[in-house]
Amino acid sequence: MNVEDEFFTAIENRDTTIMNNEREIAEQRAYINEQKSQINEQQNQLNEQQNQLNEKNKMLQSAIKAMMNNGLDVATIATSLGITAGEVEALMAK
Repeated sequence: MNVEDEFFTAIENRDTTIMNNEREIAEQRAYINEQKSQINEQQNQLNEQQNQLNEKNKMLQSAIKAMMNNGLDVATIATSLGITAGEVEALMAK
């Protein structure tokens, strides 16, 4: 009986180890999936911010073009829009 007990104990220990490993793997997969979801959400937020920035730049470009068509110089446009002359020039170059 002693040999059988040792045999079954070894099998039970192996099964317990396998179950524990499977549980840990499942937990790690869940964690990875959660991280992927968070990364996707952050990417969506970055995309939305980029879209908003692009829209803001388009509006500024339109305002700059209109002001330039009215004969205003870069310094006056920059002061009116609350941005630097360099930013005005950069937006005009786009």
